Amino acid sequence: MCRLIVLMFCLMSGPVWAQSTDLAFKSGKPGEFTFDTGRFTGRLVAGEKAQGLVSLIDKASGVELAKGRPEYGIFSFYRLVSSNRRWGGVMWEWPKSATLLPDGGVRIEWPAVAEGDDVHPADITGTYRWTAPDTLDVEATIKPHTEIPRLELFIGSYFKKDTRGHVYLAPTRHAPGKPTMVPVDVTPLTVGTYLAFPRDLAAAQLVFDGRWELGLHPVHWSVTRYMAGPLAVRHDAHTNTSLAIMSRPIDCSTLYCSYNQEPPDGIAGHYSTYLSLFGRDVKSGETARAVMRLVVRKNESPADAVVIYEKYVADER
Repeated sequence: MCRLIVLMFCLMSGPVWAQSTDLAFKSGKPGEFTFDTGRFTGRLVAGEKAQGLVSLIDKASGVELAKGRPEYGIFSFYRLVSSNRRWGGVMWEWPKSATLLPDGGVRIEWPAVAEGDDVHPADITGTYRWTAPDTLDVEATIKPHTEIPRLELFIGSYFKKDTRGHVYLAPTRHAPGKPTMVPVDVTPLTVGTYLAFPRDLAAAQLVFDGRWELGLHPVHWSVTRYMAGPLAVRHDAHTNTSLAIMSRPIDCSTLYCSYNQEPPDGIAGHYSTYLSLFGRDVKSGETARAVMRLVVRKNESPADAVVIYEKYVADER
C-alpha cells in the first residue's frame, strides 16, 4: 500500500527534473550571475565592457549556444537612437549597476548621464528572469528626462557559429497568403547589408531617417518585407536546437538580423538578431515598458516557434 501511494505521488508530481529545477540566478563574480535551469547553464553579465547572457550551454550536449565572446550576449542592451541622433556609444560600456532580486531575477540599471562620451537623457532598466527551464523573460523600461522623438531601444542577441536565421513575415500585396517563417538567406540584392523587417510603414521610415549613419558602427540595411510579428529563430542543425527570440507587436517596431550565407562573410558571420523596441515618441517623465522572451527547444523546426509566439502574445495582452 505504501509503495502504491509513493508511485501515485510521483505520477501526480510530474518528472523529477521539474521538481528539482532552480530557475533563480545566483551571484558570481562582481557583475556576473550564474544559472542552472536543469536544461541550460550559463552566465548573465553586467560588466564594464559586456552585458547580457554571454553563455548559454545545453547541459545534455555541452554545446555553447551563445556567441561565446563576452561582448556579444543574448538580450544585450546595445543602442539608444532617435530621429537623427544616436545617444552615447554602445550601452554595454555605459555606467550601470546590477542587482539580484528576491525572486531570483536580475535587474540591470543604466542611469541618465549628463556629460561625457556616454551622455544620454534616460533611466533604463532591464530585468531578466527564467520562467521555465527553457524560457527566459526580459522586461525593458525607459524613462526619459526630456522628450525623445521616435525613440528606439536596440536590443542585440548573438548566437553560436553556423546557426541559421529565420523570421516571421507577413504576406505581400502581390503574393497574398498566410504569415510564414522564412529563412533569411542572402541574395544579390541584399549582399553587404543587414536585413530589416519593420512592423509597418511608419517603422520602415525610421530605418532611413539618418539615425543609422551616426556614431560608432554605422549600418546599411535592406528592407524587403514587413514582419508578421517580432519573432526570429536561430536554428542549430548540429544539435537540432531552435532559439526563438520574440516580443509583442506593440513593443517592437522593427526586427533586424544578419543573413544566412555559406561560407559566411562579415555579415553572415555575425549570427545576430535585434529587436528595436518602441519606435515612437516617448515623453519626458513617461515610463515606457516592453517585454521580450527567449525560448530554446530541441527537435522542433523554426515553424514550430509560431505556436509558441502566438500563445506568448495572447498571454501578454
